[in-house]
Amino acid sequence: MVSCAQSGVLVKSYRGRFGQFWINFCGTVLYNERIVSKAAETAMALDILFPVSLLPVKFENHVLSAFANAIWQCSTATEVSRVVHQAANAQESSISGENIHFQGNRGSITFDEKKPTINLFEGADGLTVMHGNAYLWVDDLVRFAEEKLAPQRLKDDAAIVRGWLGNQRGALTPDQREKFAQGFVQYLREGRAPSPALQESFNYFKAMPSAFDYNIPLDDKIRGVMARLLAV
Repeated sequence: MVSCAQSGVLVKSYRGRFGQFWINFCGTVLYNERIVSKAAETAMALDILFPVSLLPVKFENHVLSAFANAIWQCSTATEVSRVVHQAANAQESSISGENIHFQGNRGSITFDEKKPTINLFEGADGLTVMHGNAYLWVDDLVRFAEEKLAPQRLKDDAAIVRGWLGNQRGALTPDQREKFAQGFVQYLREGRAPSPALQESFNYFKAMPSAFDYNIPLDDKIRGVMARLLAV
C-alpha cells in the first residue's frame, strides 16, 4: 500500500489480513518520508528506474503514480523496500556529486572516475553485467585515446565510437554512454562471436530471455569496435 499526501509518502506492506485495519495499524512500514520535496525527488528517481508504466490505472498525482508503478513491478515487499530506498539514496548521491545510472529494475551504475561500481538487483541477469561493463568501457576507451602515447588503433576506435554517438570531442554524456551500452547488448544478442573461444558465451546471450532487447542500428565499424573490446 502507498499513501501520498501533503505530509509526505508512506509505503506499507499488505498481506490481506483484517483488511484495512491490518494496513493502517499492523502493516510493516517499507518507506516513510515526511518531507514532501524529498519524496518528490525519490519519485523522479523511480521514474528513471521504471521508465515504462505498467499500471492498469492512471493517477493525476505524479508522485503517487511513480511510487505505485514501481511497487506494481516488484514481486516482494523486500524488493519494494530495496528499490524505493535505492531511489532515495540515488537522489541524495546525485546531489552530492555522484552520477548514478539505473538499468531498469535490474541494476544501477555509480559512475565515479575513482571507483565506478555496478550494483546488481534481484532481477539481474548476465546481460545486466555486460550492459554495465559496456557503459564504463566506452568512457574508458575515449578517455584513453586522448593520451599522447595511445596506440593508433585505439584512437581509430575512439573516432568510430564518437562518430556513431555524435560526439566529436569532450566527455561522453550519460545518454551517449547508455546508447553504446544498449548497442553492445544488442551486439551480444546477435550471436556472432568475434572469436571461436567466445561463441559459447554469445550463444548463451542470444538464447537467454531478457528485457534488454533494443532496436539500435549497428554498422560493421561499430561492431568491430565492440568485437575488439572482447576478443584477445
